[in-house]
Amino acid sequence: MISIEIDALLNEDSQLFLLFTLTLMALVCFWLVFYYLKHARLIEDTPTSKIRSAAQGYVEIMGTVSMASNHLLSAPLSGTACVWFTYKIQQYRRTGKSSHWSTIEEKTSTEQFLIKDDTGTCVINPEGAEVQTTYSRTWYGHTKKPVQAKKSINFFNIIIGKRYRYIEKIIQADDILYALGDFKTNGGGRNVPGIHQMTGIVIREWRHNYKLILKHFDRDKNGVIDMTEWEEVRTAARQEAEKRRQKLTQLPTVFSLGNTTKKQQPFILSTLGQQKLVKKYRLFAILSLIGLSLFTVLAFTQTQAIQLSNI
Repeated sequence: MISIEIDALLNEDSQLFLLFTLTLMALVCFWLVFYYLKHARLIEDTPTSKIRSAAQGYVEIMGTVSMASNHLLSAPLSGTACVWFTYKIQQYRRTGKSSHWSTIEEKTSTEQFLIKDDTGTCVINPEGAEVQTTYSRTWYGHTKKPVQAKKSINFFNIIIGKRYRYIEKIIQADDILYALGDFKTNGGGRNVPGIHQMTGIVIREWRHNYKLILKHFDRDKNGVIDMTEWEEVRTAARQEAEKRRQKLTQLPTVFSLGNTTKKQQPFILSTLGQQKLVKKYRLFAILSLIGLSLFTVLAFTQTQAIQLSNI
């Protein structure tokens, strides 16, 4: 009798856990529908700007990829030359009756690269970006590090002993890149502090080394800077400030695009092209909607099953 009651309680707990899981999955799918639709609408509604005339802030630009340094990166798994990469190494594991792929190593590059259009060049800081690429590879092997990068999606590889899966995505030089993110312009005389502000900066720097101020401006050698000597300090600081301002105004104009500070403004990089990217996000939204419908029906069915078992 006691054994039957325990089995009933365990069965009820498992049913409730299944209902919770199905409900959670339905909520995740519900959120993903709006997430992907929002991305698609945002890409469609944001006009493409030219690099030289782009406004400061959240903008969309397109251009040809090139390297920012004197050498290209090398994708760690395949050895392919690129300007950006991300990879995962996964191991096939069994736990009791279940099996799954477990990620044992992953890395995403953060090195900057360039894109160019017919008006200028923009530095891309890819850290934190949501990246969609045309070059995406998945293959299998026997060792933790791949010996040879052969594209394969044959799941019979698992059965014959290939226990590792390698996933790699890259952006290569000369790819056409779509970029949506926070655009900034520096140099070229922009954001140069005024003479009074720069003079204050210089004086504050000098005050950190008071002995140096005494060495150059303490005329009577009494160990104190009096009012007359402070005027000399201010005059010298103003001259130094003007030199620094002139150097800043001569700096070249640098355009850059990177991650945003607002959650509602995603940072997206893609080599798929604008239209293909929109279609991909809309497809993801449709699949999420199907998942929402499926998990909602299953959760409703499970709820009815629990109610019937309690009668």
